[in-house]
Amino acid sequence: GNSQHPLFGLSGPGLVSRAPLYDNVFQLRRYRIRYAAYLDLLQRYWFNEAHMYNVITRYHSLIAPYLQQDQGDRMFFGENAMMPMDAFDRSWEDLVGFVRQRSEFIRGELETQQEQGFPPFPERTTEWME
Repeated sequence: GNSQHPLFGLSGPGLVSRAPLYDNVFQLRRYRIRYAAYLDLLQRYWFNEAHMYNVITRYHSLIAPYLQQDQGDRMFFGENAMMPMDAFDRSWEDLVGFVRQRSEFIRGELETQQEQGFPPFPERTTEWME
């Protein structure tokens, strides 16, 4: 995934681009403030490197014994294995790194929005939306 995916709007075409509510809802300043508060809460208590490190390593340690057995997942074992076992052993580090990058990006975006006073999106905001 992209750790710098925008918080308030779309990054490009896709399934969500056909959903005007998603795009237009961020034009409402009061909604952006509430959404930002919710993201701040998630980032402070749950979606941060320290908390997710514990979750990720716990799940990794629960899954690993099943992959290390000869009769385990054929994606990791046998002649036609699609992924080497050492890739799984390192995968938790990549996930923790992604969480760190995304958390830092979210924190930076929220700080920028707060410094700017959650300005309206001038290219789309209309009087009745405020």
